[in-house]
Amino acid sequence: RQLIDALQEGIWAIDKDGVTTFVNAAMAEMLGYTIDEMLGKYLFTFMDEGAVEIAKKYIERRKQGIKKLHDFEFIRKDGIRISTTLTTSPIFDGPGNYAGAVAGVMDMSERKQKEAQIEVNLKRMTALRDIDMAITGSLDLRVTLNVILDQVTTLLYVDAAVVLLLDQHSLSLEYGAGRGLHTSALQHTRLRLGEGLAGRSALERRIIVVNMPDEAGYLEQSPLLVKEGFQTYFAIPLIAKGHVKGVLEVFHRKPLTSNQEWLDFLDAMAGQAAIAIDNASLFTNLERSNIDLM
Repeated sequence: RQLIDALQEGIWAIDKDGVTTFVNAAMAEMLGYTIDEMLGKYLFTFMDEGAVEIAKKYIERRKQGIKKLHDFEFIRKDGIRISTTLTTSPIFDGPGNYAGAVAGVMDMSERKQKEAQIEVNLKRMTALRDIDMAITGSLDLRVTLNVILDQVTTLLYVDAAVVLLLDQHSLSLEYGAGRGLHTSALQHTRLRLGEGLAGRSALERRIIVVNMPDEAGYLEQSPLLVKEGFQTYFAIPLIAKGHVKGVLEVFHRKPLTSNQEWLDFLDAMAGQAAIAIDNASLFTNLERSNIDLM
């Protein structure tokens, strides 16, 4: 018992009916219970309905004497799901007489989270590369903005995104490109600096985050926008070489919780969009200069 309790790996034994007959300290701690709380409880108590069906199939294989290493998800006492890897062996008290099973259980939740984060980071790096290629490979601003908005909606898991371009002569924000909109509400946008949420974001040069229903005044400016059903809104200024080039607006139809990594990637997308707009402006100005010289 001392040897088993000293293991960092969880040990879990059940009888032929699936009732817990033994757990070590690591197993109980992994699921947030005491040892006494787990003893006598059915294995199925610690999983959801979908996992129960999978567990029943695994138990049938153990009855046939099959040992197996597999991934499995349990539910902790606090309701949190944890990913584990189990090495399960059947127990027989006579030839062909199945008496239960014993499993070594390793908590893989942290590893799974790290693997998922690595995958997300890789996708985001690939997106930034694709945008760089679009910026350098195309002089059509709308093509580049569409690439950026595709990546924003896909990798930030939001429903819609819009780029508003700043007209340097009238100092007003106008619709440049959009993704995920169900109506034409934002295609007629024309905001002065400081006007509306996007105008404030551009004027104050800061990101603005709001819960849309709480901003009734903003919705009243555009009745069609109400039909979009947006719940969460982000506005981030597009700044290149110290000058505001526009605003990136991000919308979601459900409440959205953002962490620092999410916000950092949003900022990176805004930076790419600002570079694309600046490059397009430089090219346009160069064309005009050439015409003037001719």
